[in-house]
Amino acid sequence: ILYTGGAVGVLFIGGAALVVRTIGVLLLSLGTVAGQLLGALVLDLGAGVGLLSTLAGSIDGIERVTAIEANPDLIALIRETHRVNGVTGVDLRNGVVSAGAGAAVSFYLRRDFWASSVEPGSRPYDRVASLPNIAITDLIAEVKPTVIICDIEGAELDLFGSADLSGVRSMIIELHPKVYGEA
Repeated sequence: ILYTGGAVGVLFIGGAALVVRTIGVLLLSLGTVAGQLLGALVLDLGAGVGLLSTLAGSIDGIERVTAIEANPDLIALIRETHRVNGVTGVDLRNGVVSAGAGAAVSFYLRRDFWASSVEPGSRPYDRVASLPNIAITDLIAEVKPTVIICDIEGAELDLFGSADLSGVRSMIIELHPKVYGEA
């Protein structure tokens, strides 16, 4: 269902608010762009436990899903999430996506996996992992995504400035102003 205005629009907004409260912004956003998913090449940055890559990988008509997760402790869990849901063919990679090429990147692992990030100062961390750096420009040139989903705990702020997004139809980005400051 897409927003149509008028009374239906008011109902849509009310329903959307309920969905956001119960399911979350990223799932609502994915549902909003559902009409654009036919033939989509999905790039999931910050795959977490594999929920969105599993969802995308199970939708008929999505051509390919590439999922990137920095937290090395989550890779086996993501694979298991895919397996138990019968999702095959997701290209899962471990590394940190950044604006530029370079050496390995420090990734700060926290007790709550969702709080782990490349930013050391926002909250205490348990340990540091050195991970491969994946330049966003190279990744986009290789994967050629038409849909990008991005939840990378604050690293999104400077990520897309030099990226060629001309082939991207939709982007779903969770912003983290507590990490980099309010506007």
